[in-house]
Amino acid sequence: MASFYRSRRGRGYEPPAPAQAPAAPAPAAPAPAPGRGPEPLEGRVAADAEALEAVRAHLYPRLRWAADLPEPVPSYAARPLPGVVELAAIDHPTHVTDLLSDEAVEQLGGWPAAREAAMANLRALPALHQDTIQAVPGRADSVVHVLTSSDYFGPSRVLVLPEVLSTLGLERPAHGVLVAVPNQQLLALHPVAGPGVVAALQLLARISTGEHDQLPGALSRHVYFVPASGAAAEQVTSFAEDGTLTVRVEGALAGAFSALGLLGG
Repeated sequence: MASFYRSRRGRGYEPPAPAQAPAAPAPAAPAPAPGRGPEPLEGRVAADAEALEAVRAHLYPRLRWAADLPEPVPSYAARPLPGVVELAAIDHPTHVTDLLSDEAVEQLGGWPAAREAAMANLRALPALHQDTIQAVPGRADSVVHVLTSSDYFGPSRVLVLPEVLSTLGLERPAHGVLVAVPNQQLLALHPVAGPGVVAALQLLARISTGEHDQLPGALSRHVYFVPASGAAAEQVTSFAEDGTLTVRVEGALAGAFSALGLLGG
């Protein structure tokens, strides 16, 4: 299967310049006036505030496979998809640093404030590159949209799925959306709309396993269903010990299939 991977372009937080050699000692500062605190403290507070804003400017939500993380997984981390956690991450020019402790996030003002900044930065990233594939040639209801990014936050766009669908010219599908997040630069999705969903689901499963197993930045091998109701996403694939892939049509996905007349009985 052809790869949809895109290489990363350098971008992000610039580290501070190397420290210069110490200058000659400056004359001693005059003692502070009575009733005033020392000026250097105010300077440090201002510098800390500037550093905090600099970090927030390069903060993003990043999805990781929970089982790949060291224990314990930080309590602030949400689970937007089964088995997948959302972490705060700082984007450096050559790498991404995940914040793997609650303490690290507290230093940024707590998770609500940090996530607000991260989501704003996510929305400001360049649009994803789009490839459209018909799982069954000629069937519009079998379309799979393969979206790739030049950053490490491609799958994070699932956190703003309605906005992603809007950029594709799609309203929120009445029967939900199937999604795959195989690696850090790819999001694949299918708006459930008709009998073509069966072939689209099979194609998503092939993309997810292939792009997960063969490329760097692995995230999840699974396909997920995001119900139109806004209920929690469901995992619809599983793997046996011998690697055999199984698709489970149950729960909300079974409801969508039934509404489309795709289940007997």
